[in-house]
Amino acid sequence: MAQQWNDQPSLSTDLVAFSLIGAPYHPPPQGAKCCGVLPEYEEEYRQIWYHVPRNYLVLMDKWDGGPQTLVMFKVTFPGFEALTVKNQACMSLPAAYRPPGCRPLEFTIRRGGAYEPPDDVLFNNARKLFHSQQPLPGPYGFELYETGPVEARINTYRKKTPTHTLVIQCLMRRPGDQHPATCNTTSRLESGNVLGYHLYSDQLEHAEEIDDGIERLITRFRLQAEQK
Repeated sequence: MAQQWNDQPSLSTDLVAFSLIGAPYHPPPQGAKCCGVLPEYEEEYRQIWYHVPRNYLVLMDKWDGGPQTLVMFKVTFPGFEALTVKNQACMSLPAAYRPPGCRPLEFTIRRGGAYEPPDDVLFNNARKLFHSQQPLPGPYGFELYETGPVEARINTYRKKTPTHTLVIQCLMRRPGDQHPATCNTTSRLESGNVLGYHLYSDQLEHAEEIDDGIERLITRFRLQAEQK
């Protein structure tokens, strides 16, 4: 069972057909209590199918395909290429031993439910925690919102892109620590599935390119499944 949650890269290009549940979004009922039972809208669930070459995948529930809970991909950046013999050192070695300029990207797609909020709703749900409702000017066209004390600062970066609202949260380092901060983003896809991935604060310059490239891959794999 433990091996199921370890990365299992492969050079195989065989297609893996799998699905993840997606559902239309429903706002929680007005006045809904914290722990009350809410409608699940299970009649609206649908299986969103993907056909993906095996060398893009490093983790999933069942490697023979079919319904999944979460699937993890790993690609190069730039290029968004799958694992090959040529890039194996970059994609497989620990960070300290990778070739110069190599920083692979990992992202997950997971099943979504009726109450998984769209990007703007997710952002607005966090507004009450911000120091100010007026954004600070952030880097590379992002708005910046701050949360928490200086020694445990969370920076929230927001930017409208052609496809959605990109929101990235970074757990900042303590003052004086020059290492890049660890950041993450979660986004509800049009299918009702949920995309998530990590990056670092020194990658904010390329954040929109990273986000767009990942979404293009997901769309490409989903279309392949739907055309079969």
